[in-house]
Amino acid sequence: MSRNKFGAKIKIKGQTLDASADEIDALDGITSSVSELNILTGVTATAAEINRALDVSARLVALTGTDAITVAEHEGRDMYVTGTDAATYTMPEATGSGGRYRFIIGEVNTNGNVFASADATNAGFIGSVNILDEDAAAQAAYASRAVTNDLITLNGTTTGGQVGDIIEFVDVAADTWMVRGQLGCPAGSNPATPFSSTA
Repeated sequence: MSRNKFGAKIKIKGQTLDASADEIDALDGITSSVSELNILTGVTATAAEINRALDVSARLVALTGTDAITVAEHEGRDMYVTGTDAATYTMPEATGSGGRYRFIIGEVNTNGNVFASADATNAGFIGSVNILDEDAAAQAAYASRAVTNDLITLNGTTTGGQVGDIIEFVDVAADTWMVRGQLGCPAGSNPATPFSSTA
């Protein structure tokens, strides 16, 4: 608590000043306006959330094989997927957080890249993906409207998984992931749905 040179508590407009001298000195050099500071009213982000949002050094995360996708390591980032061994990427529990996870395919994997819901019993994927048939130069669209579909498989041929393919997941509600993607099917193959269920 701040005190004047006589040891008395300092009051401003009838309010006792609780900040220490060091805390007041730390404000020196701040150029924000009152309206800019007021924007922070009600902000409830944790230090970890702020660091995750502002750390541009970790915007691209390399994935080279089976991995558990986590909020701390992967949310709000682009995942660059390479490797040719069968791989499963298990999403975190969907809670309705609004978290976004985008995967970019950097290497064709004909053994399959599988994206799985953490809870195969009552959670899964809704949404749609487009698959470009490179033979016909036409798009095929596939949709999942029920969370019973808890797997998405990019097999490197019919269900997508070409270099440059993108698939994104958004945590929209408890037990529910929204998915959208732009995938490719190479010449000599015909597009097929990437959505399936473990049941």
